[in-house]
Amino acid sequence: MKRKKIKLFLYILLIIAGLYFALQMYHYLRHKTNFLTKNSEVQLWTCPMHPQIIMEKPGECPICHMSLVPFKEKLKEEQNVNNFYNQENLEANLNSQIQISIEPAFIQKMNLRTEKAQKKEVQKKLSFLGHIDYNETKIYVINTRVSGWIEKLYAKYEGKYVQKGEVLLSIYSPELVSTQEEYLNIFKQYHFARKSLKEEDPIIKELYQTLHSSKERLKQWNISEYQIQEIEKNQTSSKLLPIRSPYSGFIIEKKIYEGQRVEQGMDLFKIANFDPAWIIVHVPEQEIPFIYIGQSAKIKIAQIPNQEYKGKLSYMYPILDSTTRNLKTRIEIPNPKFEIKPGMYANIELFYKFNKKMLIIPYSAVIQTGNRNLAFVLKHNKSIEPREVEIGFTDGETWIEIRQGIEENEDVVVSAQFLLDSETRILEAVEKLKSHQH
Repeated sequence: MKRKKIKLFLYILLIIAGLYFALQMYHYLRHKTNFLTKNSEVQLWTCPMHPQIIMEKPGECPICHMSLVPFKEKLKEEQNVNNFYNQENLEANLNSQIQISIEPAFIQKMNLRTEKAQKKEVQKKLSFLGHIDYNETKIYVINTRVSGWIEKLYAKYEGKYVQKGEVLLSIYSPELVSTQEEYLNIFKQYHFARKSLKEEDPIIKELYQTLHSSKERLKQWNISEYQIQEIEKNQTSSKLLPIRSPYSGFIIEKKIYEGQRVEQGMDLFKIANFDPAWIIVHVPEQEIPFIYIGQSAKIKIAQIPNQEYKGKLSYMYPILDSTTRNLKTRIEIPNPKFEIKPGMYANIELFYKFNKKMLIIPYSAVIQTGNRNLAFVLKHNKSIEPREVEIGFTDGETWIEIRQGIEENEDVVVSAQFLLDSETRILEAVEKLKSHQH
């Protein structure tokens, strides 16, 4: 029971505090509007960082404690005050009536510069991060077709570069030795029969077919034609079978050691060639409409300074990553010296050219707050007018498309916009107070 009384007391206390705060704010706003009403011209003070703070006398900002600066606003009787009664249209009215007057000398001090809004064709620069990956079309697996023991291993470590035809290892296989001796024996019988019998004799034909079958069995075990000719020439079998690399590239996997027994079909090495290099580019889904196959690209790799590569977008993967919402794409660039290595990161620039003219102003001329996009136009009377604009495409650095709010050939302010934005917010705050007085 006692706890319930305490809770009730606290609730009543909070309600009283809230009412007191609301009453104080009401008196504060009423005092402000009465003050503006009674004075046709008055010296006001405001905070540069918080322009919504407007005071009657100098002092400190109650929010950030900066010194207030003077702001002089001449109040005029409005002829059409009813236009400001509707709160829903207040923002539009304020934007249409506010103009900032600045003395020419102060314009020079501000280094205020303008550029004309122009319709022209532009291109969008797209910047992405990518990584170097293995060229999947040039990855090879080397295995053995016979069982035996590795008598000699020449390719002893991963990363070694091997040429096509280079011997990687030698295998001793009793089964292979016996097959060679069988072939050599049939070879001798065949040639003896050809010397002693007539060509049409069926024994010669039978021996030839047996010899051919034995030869094919040797080839299936990866014995080359040259090695078979050496057996025939030397009239002796080879105890060791050399395994040669059928491709040029780097050994990226080695699964064997000298003296190890290997079984038929076992993978021994994986070899990869890095020319051309594959660059995998991760494209955010909002940029997908601006990329296409054959698109030119500029590539820079941090580990290879002062070098820029050129390539073309060669492939777009068919699946979007469900986690990152990125699309994988691929660029191929020549890499004859193998200086570009898998695992490196690359900065990629792609360029998309729009096929129509658009009204363009500098990207820095628009202040994007999230709630609205604001630009400033220099009028013929040298006053500056804030404009709320509708923006379109942009490259995010140099230009931005204006779809509404600015006309072609108008002078748009491209420097000191934040000072002007602060001044605009001050004028809006004053106009809102004036509208509330009615």
